[in-house]
Amino acid sequence: MTSHYRKILCPTDLSPVGEHAVSVAYGLAGPEATVYLLHVSEPAVVVGPPDPGYGDAPSARAAREKKLQGQMRWLVPDDSTSKGVRTEILVFHDPNVAARVVAEAGRLGVDAIVMGSHGQTGFGRILMGSVAMDVVRQATVPVILVHDRRAR
Repeated sequence: MTSHYRKILCPTDLSPVGEHAVSVAYGLAGPEATVYLLHVSEPAVVVGPPDPGYGDAPSARAAREKKLQGQMRWLVPDDSTSKGVRTEILVFHDPNVAARVVAEAGRLGVDAIVMGSHGQTGFGRILMGSVAMDVVRQATVPVILVHDRRAR
């Protein structure tokens, strides 16, 4: 039995596992559903001299956001519109990715969150943390984790 959802939030980091999660999200979307594709950019840590084309100037931020939206549009399956599935693309800049994902899930009133998990364990997880696990702990709706198929 396949469950279909009407409102799905799908955060993606635009990695291969994130792209696979997008595919799963559209597979779980029912007729007349909406899939919200979300990308949250963390502020960059600058170690060297800043790149003149990069920065928080409104024009630089708008250019980055437009580029990200274009990348995310490529993830939308070609047949989604004919199946009656709508897409909304959301891009935010926030240092706390998990909190933003949970906040957007609440604001949008989604039925489920579908997101990729890189499956880090041990020391790597301690150093980097896990956005997916933080979302699982904080979310009030089902969270469907999609793992990297190549990790097996």
